Amino acid sequence: MHSIRNKAVINRVSKRMVRVDRTRNIFSIMAIVLTTFMISVIFSIGISFMHNYNIYKIRDNGSMAHISLPNPTDDQYETISKLDYIEHAGLRIYAGSVKVTTEDEQNVNISMIYFDKIEWEKHYKPAISDILGNYPVKEDEIMLSSKAMEILELENSQVGSRITLTHNIKGVESTKEYTLAGLFRNYSISDEGGIPLILVSEEFCQTHELGIEDYGTVTISAPSNKEIIVYDQLLDDIALKEKQKFSAVFDISSTKADAWAGAAIIIMISLFIVLSGYLLIYNIMYISISKDIRFYGMLKTIGTTPRQIKKIVRNQLYLLAVVGIPIGLFIGVMVSFIMVPAAMNVMGGATKDTIMPSEISFHPFIFIATTLFTLLTIAISLRKPARVAGSVSPVEALRYTESKKSRKKKEKRTTKGDKIFFMAFNNVLRDKKKAALVFASLFMGCITLLSINSFLNSINVENYLNRYVPHNFEYRSNAPYSVDKFDKHFLDTIKA
Repeated sequence: MHSIRNKAVINRVSKRMVRVDRTRNIFSIMAIVLTTFMISVIFSIGISFMHNYNIYKIRDNGSMAHISLPNPTDDQYETISKLDYIEHAGLRIYAGSVKVTTEDEQNVNISMIYFDKIEWEKHYKPAISDILGNYPVKEDEIMLSSKAMEILELENSQVGSRITLTHNIKGVESTKEYTLAGLFRNYSISDEGGIPLILVSEEFCQTHELGIEDYGTVTISAPSNKEIIVYDQLLDDIALKEKQKFSAVFDISSTKADAWAGAAIIIMISLFIVLSGYLLIYNIMYISISKDIRFYGMLKTIGTTPRQIKKIVRNQLYLLAVVGIPIGLFIGVMVSFIMVPAAMNVMGGATKDTIMPSEISFHPFIFIATTLFTLLTIAISLRKPARVAGSVSPVEALRYTESKKSRKKKEKRTTKGDKIFFMAFNNVLRDKKKAALVFASLFMGCITLLSINSFLNSINVENYLNRYVPHNFEYRSNAPYSVDKFDKHFLDTIKA
């Protein structure tokens, strides 16, 4: 028996077999489309979620800075700015406040703060959005957050409008007219609409003699995953005054734990999807091979080698994959436009000021990784069916049946043998291996669906608030910005 060394013949046979079995083609393409679709969606959700979650954490923190030092001296500020192991050192100065009485007779203090160029560009700007206009430069220019505009009832004001404010600066109350130089939107997980804030210029601070040692704070950003190292180095390198200390706004253990937990969930769901796709494609090809086993036996009689038969089997599914994978990717992209924003909105809330962005990330990695994972799933699924087709002999092919040879079973006597249900049940279990694979496919499909549903339902704002913001109200007193004190009388009043 001589082997046929002709790729063109093998390819022609593969194409003709694809055209002949339309039912198998439909189910095979559906399996490939479903596998591609599920993998592309989970990759799209995973990558989009990680990107949006990083922005969400920055917005929740309110800044890119990780460490701060209140009331620094000029020497401390200069020393910190020159350190080579930090990323950036910014400066913010508390300039005063504007007291407003709302419609429900609540008193709200809107802080007036100055950001230097580094603090504004590197630390604060990445944590906000919807920026209109420019940062204040002149002494009579201000910039307002959307929440401040709402409280001041200035929603209809535009950049360039003249605004009159009554403010308290260094304990002195005065009224002055300002030009609205810019607008922006900031965010808070606990305050809908963000935090009310008025930004002022450097000239404003100079006019009112607001020094950094009395009213300033140095903010420091550290390289990624090195926050705790930078914090320890700062303690060694910076000489602190009495009662002065660095403040950190990161929890290194919580951040790493959350990252590992999120990665583990995405990997687990991806494995479930790949395994489900494998079982689905394997079952379809296994049934197809069983039906065409006599044809493969006849190919052997004309000199086709087992390796060539395996290639014929593989070529058929790869030809169908050329159709199924693009369709699956297209459907995945379309569905991602609905699922990704829905998942992000569940996390951040359904308001217009949601802290969690709903941007969709379509990185080329998604399409490449999805295609490779799908091809890998197809290749693994084809190994056993192709081996069965290639190893069968022409004589065995003529006598082949799906059920395996087994020991002679005892005769069963029953009065239910003629009922349709029991006849169908016995036929399903005729090939126990195939039945087990079918049940495994259904089981993995259900597990995958439940896993994705549980993952999406778990990332909501209520769960986050219950874990990280368990309280309903927060009251702070930060000297020298506030004159309030947490004395015994104050605490007794709160408790009562």
